[in-house]
Amino acid sequence: MLVAGCVALGLSGFAALGMEIVWFRFLSATLGAYRSVFALVLTAVLVGICVGSAAGGYAERRWGRALELFVAAQALFAVSALGLMATFTTARGTPHAVALPTVLVVVGAPSVLMGLSFPLVNAQVQRALSAVGRRAGALYLANTVGSVLGSLVSGFWLAPAIGSQSSFAVLAVLAAVAPLPLVVVALRSGDRPPGARALEVVTAVAAGLTAVSVAAYGALRPDHLARRFVPALPPPDHVLASYEGAEGTIHVLDVGEHGRLLFTNGHPMSGTSLGSQRYMRAFAHLPLLMTERPERALVICFGVGSTLHATSLHPLSSIDLADLSRGVLSHAGYFRDNNHDVLSDARVSVYVEDGRQHLRARAPETYDLVTLEPPPIEFAGISALYSREFYELARSRLTRRGIVTQWLPAYAVPPDVGLAMVRAFVEVFPSSVLLSGYGPELILMGTPAPELTLDLDRVEAELRARPAVAADLARVQLGSLTDLAAMFVAGPDALREATSGVAAVTDDRPQMEYTFGRPSELSPALFGHSEGVRAFCPRCFDGERPSARVPDLTARLTLLERLYATRRFRKNQQPFAAVAASAEEREVVRRSDYLSAILAGGSAARFARGYALAQRGELGAAERELRLGLASAPTDAEAHYNLAVVYASTRREDLAVAEAQRAIEYAGGDHPKARQMLCALRGIGCAASDAGSDDASPDGGR
Repeated sequence: MLVAGCVALGLSGFAALGMEIVWFRFLSATLGAYRSVFALVLTAVLVGICVGSAAGGYAERRWGRALELFVAAQALFAVSALGLMATFTTARGTPHAVALPTVLVVVGAPSVLMGLSFPLVNAQVQRALSAVGRRAGALYLANTVGSVLGSLVSGFWLAPAIGSQSSFAVLAVLAAVAPLPLVVVALRSGDRPPGARALEVVTAVAAGLTAVSVAAYGALRPDHLARRFVPALPPPDHVLASYEGAEGTIHVLDVGEHGRLLFTNGHPMSGTSLGSQRYMRAFAHLPLLMTERPERALVICFGVGSTLHATSLHPLSSIDLADLSRGVLSHAGYFRDNNHDVLSDARVSVYVEDGRQHLRARAPETYDLVTLEPPPIEFAGISALYSREFYELARSRLTRRGIVTQWLPAYAVPPDVGLAMVRAFVEVFPSSVLLSGYGPELILMGTPAPELTLDLDRVEAELRARPAVAADLARVQLGSLTDLAAMFVAGPDALREATSGVAAVTDDRPQMEYTFGRPSELSPALFGHSEGVRAFCPRCFDGERPSARVPDLTARLTLLERLYATRRFRKNQQPFAAVAASAEEREVVRRSDYLSAILAGGSAARFARGYALAQRGELGAAERELRLGLASAPTDAEAHYNLAVVYASTRREDLAVAEAQRAIEYAGGDHPKARQMLCALRGIGCAASDAGSDDASPDGGR
């Protein structure tokens, strides 16, 4: 009986901890890889096990029949775990607002049922007072070993091999069969034990419930859970590729005119839109144009390959790439039009490892450029690439005139935390500058050299010598000297003043990882320092007047300062409102492709904002913006179609049908995507063969 109990608890522990690992992978992809999400999952599981253990002990003392209760508990664990995952819908709202209820719904009841196992098996196995300690110790050992193996196997083999959705099913079945060793031993005793009939009935019912649940769960679409990791996409936008490995999940999305997106662990990490490429390519182009005869560069984080490709356009002798994810690298081909197969460049050496560890393994003064764009700055572990200690390491690996560029999306954290991140950088790189790559996508650039300046003579000469670089910059709205100089936001003196009295981010003070639930916004202290452009680009001015080589520079900086002062900009609520007040300023905007792209207003802005919100899954806000835009532009066919998508995504099919019909009407009777939606929703306006197409469904098309 003791051996059977150990096997049962080993299997139960394996299934329980394996399920916890897969839960955490799933919830990190839907809520975000925040420390708080991990803490909530762990707390819910531990509290559930505690409650379940107390309940199991009480139930056995109250009714006896420990084995029957154990069989029922394991079956209910399997049924509840599968049922909750099968009915899970994407959490709506901000992560901090939905995290706790989402975690409790997913793991609450199954965790309580987990906790029933040990007291019930212990009660079944204990038969002699003299052996209580030895038997309890053996059961604890078996349960612990099973739990450890379950976490290792599920995280490193099971989920990567078959995916989270199938892993839930395998672990649920394993949990349901865990009591079988004890059941077999109990029923095979010499004399038929009392209560054997009840045990047989409970076991049969448990097996039937588990079989039905597994069968129903198995009938789900193979990508049922994977589709919860990406936003609702209006057809014909669609998911091109899905992957799940030990490092997490990867999805490649085709979003039509907006290019392609890379989602890792359920969150957008990179893309090929013009705005994304502008700042990602600036990471490499600007510092390499400012450096005399650069030879070696390090790019940390591959993404879709924009920065690495931009780096490869310069005459470097070697380029190192450090990225933790083999999955990201293996999907580089989906972004071939953007990265031009840069991984096959003979100068590129790929290292599948942590960027900080890679730097530690290099010799001092190795690189002329170190550039990086890590995952979202508030996610667990990312502070290791934003701390003062990391910058000290990076500085030691730069040549004397080398440059480091760092992505700073500080709109994702509270203002004081954003300042702490900047403080860490300027403490290590006194010669530094803050740039705007694309709107609030900021860039920190620093050097060990005594000064960091944009030399127009050097840049002009380098662009003439490197036509491929000039063409690449022009393609991303950085084709003129004015475009490059107008990226300026603040110089070193302004950055030190803005962050004075602020404690820097350090390895033992990773403030950004503990901002979950706090309002996020760029600090206004970082802006309003455009006069510092004179020190950054001395040749941009002839005395007090702007140089003829950078026409409109002062006017552009004035407009951008006005933009930076808006709350919408600091919170990254795109598109941004128009800030050009006079006819002369509007003419400046017209002459700049970049300003024309980011400064918008009226119905078009609301339509674009509604589409962006819908992509992020914020369907209530998307509906509001689209309806407000339609109030002043009621015949915009595409806006009616996007509103139909929002309605379909929230299961308001009648409203979706009405909006799709309006889209067709205002498009002159021909709106293919709207017709496809009608086909899926009501079988209206499509051939019979189309009506049965799975791709035509509003969910399947996204």
